[in-house]
Amino acid sequence: MPKNAYVDLGGGVVLHCNISNARSGSTLLLIHGWAGSSKIWSKYIKKNKASFNILAIDIKGFGNSSKPKSGYGLPRLADEVYAASKRLGVKNAVVVGHSMGGQVAMYLAIRHSAFVKKLVVVDSAEKPSKLVPGWIMEAKKDYKALIKGVVPSLFDNISKAELSIFMREGLKMTRNSVIGTLNGIMRISLDDKLSRIKCPSLLIFGIHDKNRSIEELRLLSKKLNGSKLVIIKHSKHCPMYENVVDFSKALNQFAKI
Repeated sequence: MPKNAYVDLGGGVVLHCNISNARSGSTLLLIHGWAGSSKIWSKYIKKNKASFNILAIDIKGFGNSSKPKSGYGLPRLADEVYAASKRLGVKNAVVVGHSMGGQVAMYLAIRHSAFVKKLVVVDSAEKPSKLVPGWIMEAKKDYKALIKGVVPSLFDNISKAELSIFMREGLKMTRNSVIGTLNGIMRISLDDKLSRIKCPSLLIFGIHDKNRSIEELRLLSKKLNGSKLVIIKHSKHCPMYENVVDFSKALNQFAKI
């Protein structure tokens, strides 16, 4: 069974971590996206926990991690994920980031290159989604209504019971963490730094995603030294949950090479 740990980084920052240790194999560091938590990786972890050591972290402001009033720039979030991983004894990892977590993962590969053996970016790009400015305006009016609208839009093929789980996770956010992370996304500056990512990389895209476009990921693929792009059928923005079989095949083949 996966175990939970809380890593206190000081300054009111405490990160919740979900840990599954296999007897051997590479370590995967899984980073969720906006309005999510480590629970988005639950199907993947259940299916693959015997093959990899897996660390899934709730980014600050999400899930069961602390939610301070400020400090939501993505470079800082990347540094905190790195610090928590090192505190837990992870020397290096295959880093897998979804959506906003993909941007955090890219910052991690830029700022802590020796730590990132391989990089996997899922339904993300080096620039903010075109939806984010509107989300910021909505959040300032009613952040809970924004979350209730965004979370269902991320999925096509899940039950009402499953959706309710992810809705509860999203609603753990506070007004400060909602607006702070969205502003952090708008401030990202990755385009001129991607050439510093030298590790092998893989891009994964859910074919029915409405938050990102296949064109964005194809462009990112070119900027990341021609990294391979795998398209996952029967999934929207969260292929690791909606089509865990095909997602696992793509990720595991890359991670084990």
